[in-house]
Amino acid sequence: VSIITVCKNAESTIEKTIQSVIFQTYNNIEFIIIDGKSSDKTIEIINSYKENITYFISESDKGIADAWNKGINKSNGFFIKLLNADDYLDEETIEESINSFKKNKKATFVFGDLFMLRNNNITYKVIGDPRYISKIKYKMPRINHPTVMAKKELYDKYGLFNTRFSIAMDYEWLLRITQNGSIGFYSSKICVYMSEGGVSENAFE
Repeated sequence: VSIITVCKNAESTIEKTIQSVIFQTYNNIEFIIIDGKSSDKTIEIINSYKENITYFISESDKGIADAWNKGINKSNGFFIKLLNADDYLDEETIEESINSFKKNKKATFVFGDLFMLRNNNITYKVIGDPRYISKIKYKMPRINHPTVMAKKELYDKYGLFNTRFSIAMDYEWLLRITQNGSIGFYSSKICVYMSEGGVSENAFE
């Protein structure tokens, strides 16, 4: 599994994100961090965990989609998980994602529930929608993108994120792969936590 974290000036959240990857019950993980040339202590914090990070670069980019694409191009995993710097994983998130693929052999991506946080307290839960297919042509359904783990072959076959979009790049990508026959599998056991007001909240449904 390749976990890709993109960040910029995330000194208040990046350590918790990194630790949530380190403490996964599933350990066959490649951890990639793409930093957008942070000017705070983000890079210093990342470097303190360099033994746990497979690949790290800090340079200017053209936005979130561009940073994601950089990480995907560097990844070697069979599966790809995108984890932004204001998000963190439950310790069993990756293991449960792998188990979900085993439960549904036709699935090319899996997703779950998103817990929104304020001051480290859960404020509400966004439940994933297993019936997303009937809605995705008209609007972004509750495929909570921070919970998604996808087979790398999807990016190889259908392309990366469109850098023309500053928001809704997740919707465009999910719509694209769904129209090409990709199948997603929902599991309530896949849990990701997101801080309110962060980049992820502004970018994703």
